Amino acid sequence: MHRLDVEDFKYITVFLQSAYVNQMQANATLM
Repeated sequence: MHRLDVEDFKYITVFLQSAYVNQMQANATLM
């Protein structure tokens, strides 16, 4: 099984941040 390392956490964090920003932009567009 693959162990999570620092690089994985960096990638996950960037992915979540970009997804969050995209969601905020989508919500702002709907309003």
